[in-house]
Amino acid sequence: MKSLLKKRIHWRVHQVDQLKAVVEKEKASQVKQHEKEIQQAIEREILSRYYFETGLVRHQLKNDPELAEAISLLKNQQEYTALLQPK
Repeated sequence: MKSLLKKRIHWRVHQVDQLKAVVEKEKASQVKQHEKEIQQAIEREILSRYYFETGLVRHQLKNDPELAEAISLLKNQQEYTALLQPK
């Protein structure tokens, strides 16, 4: 009876270890898959804590692709004028 109980316990422990390994592997995969989003979230959190809202907004504006495109358009007078012309 004790032998059977020990085998069951060992089997359960083995199952738990296997599940832990699967979970760890999946967790690592998810972190890798969402690495950029995680990094951006950490950056935003650090900026908001140390530089408050002003620092956070400056960082977001500096990394905003739409704002970069708008600035580029404003610097190119010909393209800007052409965009304003009716078609």
